[in-house]
Amino acid sequence: MNRLPLASEGTGTLQWSQFIERLFETAAPYLQVRGDWAHTRISHGYALTLLQHEGGNRHIVEPAVILHDVGWSALEPKDIYACLMAYFLSPILPNSDSLLGNLSAKKRLLVIRAACS
Repeated sequence: MNRLPLASEGTGTLQWSQFIERLFETAAPYLQVRGDWAHTRISHGYALTLLQHEGGNRHIVEPAVILHDVGWSALEPKDIYACLMAYFLSPILPNSDSLLGNLSAKKRLLVIRAACS
């Protein structure tokens, strides 16, 4: 996957709005797995509204909102399904962990982290 530099070539600096748009562009391929692009744009809008009304550090909040779902791209579709099933069934099933049993340890950790976020 090609990586876009976050800073313009030769300048080393960007205005904040340029940085955020470049971050969206860079994250876009990682947000296609579950169709999270629109969700992320909407979440970003809500975050801006909350920042305006409640305060906070936009230099932390905005990148966190944009990147919060990129980890799903590390999983295969079947693993995403297993994660979602484990997440939604965990209050119902006493041992929903068995749904993740066929995943490698690394993928299990990714799935559990994604489900808990």
